[in-house]
Amino acid sequence: MKNYKYHYRLAFWLFSLFLVACGGGSGSGSEQQEDLTPDKFSFSSVTGAELDTWVASEPVLISGIDSSVNISVDSGEYSINGGDFTTEVGRISEGDSLILRLLSSEYYSSMVTAEVNVEGVRATFSVETKQEQVPPEISIDFPDQKNYLTYSEKVVVIGRASDNDAVAGISVNGIEASSDDGFQTWQAILPVDEPGNIRINAVALDNSGNSIRAESQVIAKSIHDPLNCRRGVYAGVSDTLYFIDWPYIKSWNLTSEEIGYKDFDFSFYAQVIDDVNNRIFGVDNQGDLYSVNPDGSNLFLVSPEGDSGIVFADSAFSELVLDVKTGMLYGIANTNIISIDVQTGKRTVFSGSEQWGGDGVPYGELEMGDGELYFMDTGIAPTGVYRVDIASGTPTLISEPGSATIWDNGFVVDETNRIGYFIQRGDIVKLDLTSGSRSVLSPASDWIANNYLVTTFSSPNMAGRVNFDSLRNRLIVQSCASDDIFSIDAASGDRIKLTSDRRGSGADLTMVESLVYSATSDSLFAATGTKLLEIDQKTGDRKVTKIEGLTQSARGLVANAAGDKIYAYNDYRIIEISPFESTSHVVTNTRVGEGATIGWAHGIAVDELRNRILVVDYLENAVIAVSLETGEKTVLSSANEDPEGWLLKPTAIAVDLESDRIFVIAENRFLEIDPVSGEITKLLEQNSDEGYSISGISRIVMDPKANRVLASGNSDGFMQMDIETGEFSFAGLTGGRESISNFTVDTSTGLIYGAGSRLLVIDPALEAHFVLSH
Repeated sequence: MKNYKYHYRLAFWLFSLFLVACGGGSGSGSEQQEDLTPDKFSFSSVTGAELDTWVASEPVLISGIDSSVNISVDSGEYSINGGDFTTEVGRISEGDSLILRLLSSEYYSSMVTAEVNVEGVRATFSVETKQEQVPPEISIDFPDQKNYLTYSEKVVVIGRASDNDAVAGISVNGIEASSDDGFQTWQAILPVDEPGNIRINAVALDNSGNSIRAESQVIAKSIHDPLNCRRGVYAGVSDTLYFIDWPYIKSWNLTSEEIGYKDFDFSFYAQVIDDVNNRIFGVDNQGDLYSVNPDGSNLFLVSPEGDSGIVFADSAFSELVLDVKTGMLYGIANTNIISIDVQTGKRTVFSGSEQWGGDGVPYGELEMGDGELYFMDTGIAPTGVYRVDIASGTPTLISEPGSATIWDNGFVVDETNRIGYFIQRGDIVKLDLTSGSRSVLSPASDWIANNYLVTTFSSPNMAGRVNFDSLRNRLIVQSCASDDIFSIDAASGDRIKLTSDRRGSGADLTMVESLVYSATSDSLFAATGTKLLEIDQKTGDRKVTKIEGLTQSARGLVANAAGDKIYAYNDYRIIEISPFESTSHVVTNTRVGEGATIGWAHGIAVDELRNRILVVDYLENAVIAVSLETGEKTVLSSANEDPEGWLLKPTAIAVDLESDRIFVIAENRFLEIDPVSGEITKLLEQNSDEGYSISGISRIVMDPKANRVLASGNSDGFMQMDIETGEFSFAGLTGGRESISNFTVDTSTGLIYGAGSRLLVIDPALEAHFVLSH
């Protein structure tokens, strides 16, 4: 009975609990829970937006919530019901209108996204900027002008590029350029596979696919060789000059400036062109006469040396001309004028000592015109211009030489008008072949004023070579002094320089004693004797800067960092030149005045940190400091106080303002000198088997852009020292044959300008160089 009551009570308790759990009992209804999760919503993306601009979404209505809920935004702003935009956390209610906005990218074709969070429901709004339509900009800084002349095995192309967005890449002739600053500056190295025109095409591409092209051109291994001035033969039909000089037949089209090279195993030292039959006749160094097509094909032996006992090889000077009417060739062999039948190869003497008397035909030049043979005596004591009768070989004097005719040369004939032309001491002279009267067509003074070097007036080997273009009534003049080719109008004498490898005009660059770069004018200054020339390195134009008080030669030019002051030395003075004020003054006299005596100044440098000039004294084996304020001279370092004997015969000095270091070349040593104590440290002592020589280096220049010291003066290249690592290396100029006696560095571009037998522009990597001027 007792157990029964227990089970009854337990059942009653469980039943009551069930009723409570089910909400039963005496209550009147149930309470519903609020819905605080909004329905999903989204924003449409925007494309083609302007850069760096606020862009708003279309409005969306918030639904599915019973009361206001939290709202927050990331990477953008929101507005409720047209209110102010905000980034703060807020509240939003059922039916409210929601707009997002964000700031578009500052770059083209770039996407920016904002995200809004409404009580855990997230939505994004994306904006992509428009695609760029403007192409990038690109320039070729080096080689920056058409038809630079190079003998290098590589062409280094340097340039700059920019874009509204970003430059994605640059290719040069299909080779990818390298850059470490996003192509703000770039470089590519092109191989020189064969001589001729090398067209440079640099293409810049931006992130939007836009591209732009820049072009330049160089001439590799030019046809104009300053060490071997051969007369070219001119083909009027194709307007082309041909030069046959082993191992090539070189061609240069005067209209297109196309350069051509054809392999050829001969050199012709006397040659003439048969323009009608498209062939060249030439005598090789064995005296054999050949014909060959201008493209090098159809080589044929016309007349072997010694035919009929007549030889060319022993002749002091051999001319070759063609009578286009008969096809007969005429030439000078020894002291005879001979004819050569091109069909049979037979050589015949028809004018010699019998007709001329004495030793026979004098030293001179032959020309053919309208079936008439003409001869101009170009010897030391010339006798004039003659007509030579083809039947009898008898000469008839047409025109006496007149005065000052030594080294007349370049004789050509306009056979239609019976006019002869030749160069007489730089004048282009016009000669009437009927009356014998002479007149100056183009005076030497005009050529010199424009720095057009046609002849040195002293050597026939450097004189101009001339061809006549009957189709265009002009003279084609080669200058062996400058390697230029000119066109001269036969009627007016007007000149046009056809070659562009010798750029610029103005003052003569003969005998450049020193060279320096000025940052003030972004130009070069060169000292030639008592003249100071300013050279625009972009155009090559040169002008004399008249400097008051500069009465002696200025050597060893150096400039301050700003480039508005130039310092130089001569035998007795250290000079300060203000080129933009056209003034100069003596800083100190090397032999007299306050302090030490300078025995033989051999190089100077500017130490702007201490307002002084540093001079290496070759005679006293010392480095002398000269105050720019007082001119006082003090010994900074001397071999007398050098226990190691390192500072002997110093020849060059440079100051690195960045690291406050002084570098000196002394005999075969590269030294560093403490700017305060004068203590000497040997950085390099050269052994005899290094392959290049420190001894005799005459110029050291700091290259701050490459953080190095450059030295040259006795070889066809540069010794360089890395400022940071102290490592030395030597870089030769490939194919250059150039001894760089003076050079300077353009601190803005890093390009190097060197003066030797020619003025060169050299790329910073020392991989290639180009002839800026002869």
